[in-house]
Amino acid sequence: MDVINFSYTQFLGFYCLIFIPLGLLQLLNINLKKDLLIAITRMSLQLIIIGLYLQTLFKLHIIWLNFILLFLMILFSALIICKRTKVKFKAAAFSILLGNSIALIIILPFLLIFTLNAKPWWGAQYMIPIAGMILGNSLTVNVIALDKWYTSVKEKHNEYQFFLAIGTKNPNLPFMRQAVKSAIEPQIANMMGVGVVFLPGIMTGQILSGTSPLLAVKYQSILFVAIFTSAMISVCTTLFLLSRDSFDSYGRLRW
Repeated sequence: MDVINFSYTQFLGFYCLIFIPLGLLQLLNINLKKDLLIAITRMSLQLIIIGLYLQTLFKLHIIWLNFILLFLMILFSALIICKRTKVKFKAAAFSILLGNSIALIIILPFLLIFTLNAKPWWGAQYMIPIAGMILGNSLTVNVIALDKWYTSVKEKHNEYQFFLAIGTKNPNLPFMRQAVKSAIEPQIANMMGVGVVFLPGIMTGQILSGTSPLLAVKYQSILFVAIFTSAMISVCTTLFLLSRDSFDSYGRLRW
């Protein structure tokens, strides 16, 4: 089966559908029209830039260029997480960077070398898209978890002080547990609906490109496992490191 291509005229024509949500926002008097336009413009420009950059990476096939891009992806992920939560960048940057890095170090080589047998495993064609999916999901999970954790600790600080006063070994654990649960539950619900409620984007894209549905299922399944596992590693590592340095000797938040 050949890949269905389409012209830039058709591409731009489909973009005109964005006027529908813009019209609805105007009708409902919701002040998000500017944000939507900025988001759609930024998304388009970022995708064009990364598309051109990936084409160059595929041709050059240089390992250090691939890892520079990977590092930038991790860095921007940390910036976005801090921006979307109440956590200050200086306080959380190291924990988030390390959490995402550890998740990638554990998941990427195992997936690329032992499962997909990609040669070379560091090739941009495989490493960058998979790392992007992992980081994108970890970003969402970390935003939910960090926001929930910080809000809970701040609003229920007396409860934290109580746990500390009675000598609880890890008084922060109940808050971490609730934060992780809040972040992971949507991911579990999402997996429950796969194949019954919806077909994931990766699987749909592969089928549209002519890949056998069963092969697309295999790819989608291992990627779901990789994405969920990495998200758990990332968020648990980040929360553990962040909570360890967020309180002074009296159990007060440092920031």
